[in-house]
Amino acid sequence: MSISRFIPKELLEIVRNCFDPRGIPAYLVGGAVRDALLGMKGLDYDTEVYGISLEKLSEILLPFGKVCMVGKSFGVVKLKTQSGRYYDFSLPRRDSKLAPGHRGFQIDHDPHLDPRDAASRRDFTINAMMYSFKDQKVLDFFNGQNDLEHRVLRHTSPAFVEDPLRVLRGMHFASRFNLKAAPETIPLCKSILSSYHELSLERIYNEWLKWATLSVTPSLGILFLEQTQWIEHTPELARLRDCPQDPIWHSEGDVLTHTLLACNQLVRQPEWIKLTSSTRAILLFAALCHDFGKPDTLVFEHEEGIRRVRAKGHATAGISHIGGFLSRIGVPETLRKRILLLTENHMFGVDAPELSEKSLRRLAHRLHPERIENLLSLWTADRAGRHSLSTHKKKKLGVGESVLRMRKMAEDLQITQGAPTPILKGKMIIQETGLHPGPRIGKIQSIAYEAQLDGEFHDEESALQWLKNYIDENIKSDE
Repeated sequence: MSISRFIPKELLEIVRNCFDPRGIPAYLVGGAVRDALLGMKGLDYDTEVYGISLEKLSEILLPFGKVCMVGKSFGVVKLKTQSGRYYDFSLPRRDSKLAPGHRGFQIDHDPHLDPRDAASRRDFTINAMMYSFKDQKVLDFFNGQNDLEHRVLRHTSPAFVEDPLRVLRGMHFASRFNLKAAPETIPLCKSILSSYHELSLERIYNEWLKWATLSVTPSLGILFLEQTQWIEHTPELARLRDCPQDPIWHSEGDVLTHTLLACNQLVRQPEWIKLTSSTRAILLFAALCHDFGKPDTLVFEHEEGIRRVRAKGHATAGISHIGGFLSRIGVPETLRKRILLLTENHMFGVDAPELSEKSLRRLAHRLHPERIENLLSLWTADRAGRHSLSTHKKKKLGVGESVLRMRKMAEDLQITQGAPTPILKGKMIIQETGLHPGPRIGKIQSIAYEAQLDGEFHDEESALQWLKNYIDENIKSDE
């Protein structure tokens, strides 16, 4: 299979002009080769160049844009072309682990290194393939194509254990490309379980963010963590395994099983592909965390001969666990707040199935800056993450029906994308009442907004009438 059609024409032109005429071997390496074999365009394009020095490489690239040697210690030259796109060009190298942490490597650049030796330092076989620009052939020293075809995640060499981040990379690759770990890779991951503390928060979050934004089957990454015992570093997730659920509502099994099914269902929603990366991250983290409170709230009962499992109040009970988990994997505070708003309110439609305009307006206000539309996506995934629905005679209104009702009501109220905009604002209150600016105006505005949420007025005309009545009853009576 020719993969050149998945390589930017701009990069092909640079290689043809810079390296081919000089007889300099150049290879596309890493994820771009993997993605091209999958029929996808890559996210990044890295080219490894042989037989020249870093200084000569920079000199050759200079006519094609701005050259920056930001990765000089790693033998990397970054080129920004006139189109504004960035490409990395690097020299082949050897890595030797001398001390803990990602800075504890000795890096030796060797322009004459054998390509197979250069490829052996990469984490997984699917990332160790190289594409020869000159010969238009894939160099596959470690059977990466076969692993990719059979969806196997396999380490390239025993050097895998030198960087513990590779386990978290395995998590996101498993979810992104529907991969299952090779049996011999799992013990290597277990052997570096204690090396987790070497990883910086930034590197940890980078892999979790890829899991949250690029996953096709999110459950596979979490199952990979469980297989390798790395789930121990996320105890909030680990304790969901074997945590029971009500057999009528959740015949699929324990809380972790349900959580993973919900995550898978979320990314299969038709609108998922259209969402921004930040919204994807917020939603998938919310799906992953939404039942963190269940282990703390379990109550066992018997009803008509059936053993029932209750977890009332788990949405609130999970807040501290969710906050701790998100903080420890490096999720930024701005995203954490929005994830917590969704998870805290994910039982609204079940706990309050009798929807009203008042309750919905207040929900939209409570969710801000999150949106009802995102809560509906989480609800839908939560419901779809069950193997069966209750046929119990005391069954409540189904979440699916609640979603449809809420969406219609929220659209009618124009609050799917945010809380209601205050109708009565300070300037209007001053104009209508003749009161002077000050704390009293702010208080009236706050009371007016609460009244608006309760449905006491809905447009400017009714708002002004409400204001008149409020002034008559509360201001003039005090004079």
